[in-house]
Amino acid sequence: MATNSLHERPPVARPQHHSPKKHAAIAAAILWGGLLLALFIVFDWSLYLNWILAGTVATFFFYAYDKWQARRGGWRIPEIVLKGLVLAGGVIGGWIGMLGLRHKTLHRAFWVVQWVATALWLVLAWFFWLR
Repeated sequence: MATNSLHERPPVARPQHHSPKKHAAIAAAILWGGLLLALFIVFDWSLYLNWILAGTVATFFFYAYDKWQARRGGWRIPEIVLKGLVLAGGVIGGWIGMLGLRHKTLHRAFWVVQWVATALWLVLAWFFWLR
């Protein structure tokens, strides 16, 4: 039911904002990919080892950045991105970020994801690298 009252405001066109999740995920992928490429160029290591090392550095960087932003009240890395980084192979960086920086240690979901990712990547290490 449309009324034409003098007190009603016309709809305001709001600017389109891009998703912070998407931006953080893209930045994480670019950092991880750049580190992975650099490791391949510099070292003659296995894909698994290069992947884990690049993921460790990228994940720790995002945990540290999120901790810094939390302290200053700035824009935060979405939790789904931090969890995704850990599951994608940044498990060591996640442990260092959680325990070393004491970041996200009160969030039960982060502990669950961290332990699941640890088990997953240990199985993958055995299957692809250690056998």
